[in-house]
Amino acid sequence: MWHVEKALEMHEYRTVIINVGGSSKKKISDAIDLVDKHMLDGLIINADVDKSDIERLRLIPAVSFECEMGEGIPLVASDHIKGGELAAKLLFRCGCKNVAILSIKATAPVYARRRITECHRLLKKKKKV
Repeated sequence: MWHVEKALEMHEYRTVIINVGGSSKKKISDAIDLVDKHMLDGLIINADVDKSDIERLRLIPAVSFECEMGEGIPLVASDHIKGGELAAKLLFRCGCKNVAILSIKATAPVYARRRITECHRLLKKKKKV
């Protein structure tokens, strides 16, 4: 998020970073309340969000980083399919035959899962050859 903060700063925006680690449900709701009260102008979200809060996010300026929240909430994400392909190719070149993929389970659909899916697909395909 540091790069986001710096990019916004270049355009004279002020940012408030709210760490939602641990108990994101209340903090995200509180952040939406701050937009509703005109204390914040918009939100950039990189966290799990309850369905009720997703409905509220559709009514305010909000952008999601990596979390697929559905129609009405723009998503900014990396090309995780390409990332999974690159990771698998690197492991192939290193001669890896048994690979574990470590990941955290998010309650919301996370765009990054595509990286894991693609890497897993290519590793499994290579193992059959």
